[in-house]
Amino acid sequence: MSSLLVTSVLLLIHLFYQIDCVSKFEKEFWEVDNHKIWAILVAGSKGWVNYRHQANVCHAYHLLRAKGIPANQIITFMYDDIANNQWNPFPGKVFNDYTHTDYYNGVNIDYSYTDVNVDKFIQVLLGDKKLESSGQKVLKSNSENNIFLYMTDHGSDGTFLFPNAGDILTNLYFNETLTQMYNDGKYNKMLIYMESCFSGSMFYDILSPDINVLAVTSANQHESSMAAFCRDPEVPACLAGGFSYNWISDSASHDITRRTVAEQFRTVKSSVSQSHVEQFGYVNLGSLELSYFQGSGEAKSLGNTTEFHQVKDEMPASEVQLFSAIHRMETQNSDEQRILNYKLLKRIVELRDLVRKTTEVISDYVKIQEPYRIPPEVNEIRLCQHEVSKAFFHECLSVNQINDAAYAVRDLTQLCSIGYSSELIVRSIIKICH
Repeated sequence: MSSLLVTSVLLLIHLFYQIDCVSKFEKEFWEVDNHKIWAILVAGSKGWVNYRHQANVCHAYHLLRAKGIPANQIITFMYDDIANNQWNPFPGKVFNDYTHTDYYNGVNIDYSYTDVNVDKFIQVLLGDKKLESSGQKVLKSNSENNIFLYMTDHGSDGTFLFPNAGDILTNLYFNETLTQMYNDGKYNKMLIYMESCFSGSMFYDILSPDINVLAVTSANQHESSMAAFCRDPEVPACLAGGFSYNWISDSASHDITRRTVAEQFRTVKSSVSQSHVEQFGYVNLGSLELSYFQGSGEAKSLGNTTEFHQVKDEMPASEVQLFSAIHRMETQNSDEQRILNYKLLKRIVELRDLVRKTTEVISDYVKIQEPYRIPPEVNEIRLCQHEVSKAFFHECLSVNQINDAAYAVRDLTQLCSIGYSSELIVRSIIKICH
């Protein structure tokens, strides 16, 4: 055997030994301590029609607690207007599937009502000292902590929406914040699960693979996410997101100290058939066990039940508002309630038509002029999309008025991609909507 071949073999043995040592070091470092995990759970919507978002967060909260993550290391954002909503036939309870298991009781809600906003969310991620001194919970993590971030809501091109009109988290701002957290030593590794329409656009071609963050999304950058359990005979709402219910039930029904992130990704991806579950960023993180991010407990008492249904009765999130109004009208017993629901249904149909026509008129008005730059810079497009979405939701129609606004506004944000300036589009929005 030549000396060159011997040297090569020895180098390979040394390399494999180093890799094995690193892997064992990481596992030994993490497997024993749930106190090194922080979790942030965000339901970014409000209103009865968005029932599923808060139900998702409530269920996820109970999962993480049952898996052993301390309550003081789980931070929740939830508007909290569902459990005691006038439309709720089970006051004080929130369900996530047809078993009618209550997941609301026992959830610690840290940020509710108007505190569910982008500014507070970013302050929490960065561990803002002023916010902490006011008595509110923030991330107090360091480079020895892993973070699990779960977000569920509406989305549009490069945006994740919060409850108040025009309050939007953009892909650029979010990824800048993640990079700042990494540079500030706020975490070791981070796993993000996001369920919203066009959620892939929050990370596609922007999330760095070098900051130890893996993001898994319910949909790619071009499509709607899916709502599920939409035909409950007693609760006139969609009870879950299809992606969310799949990952929660997968974690609850497995020993996640032996199940990797990649295994869950593949299972959920194959289970979600009507949108494309995607992953972005540091994909090597997928080789780690889920317990690194969701805790190592056995989850014996998750919501007093271990029964999970196969996801059923799904529909695109864009159709939920209309369907829910029809469902409410069909399930109400009194003539007075039926008349009220008919008026609401009629109003939804009118607003759906209005939001489409409004974006068409604005788009036509913008296109009278020539694009100022072809092709525009990528970050120019992202900033433009932010300004356009914010202006439309604030000046014209918000997602709270009509969910279709999140989809219709894409007709305007796509103008950014072909070279029209945000200033021109925003001026056009103000002119048409005023």
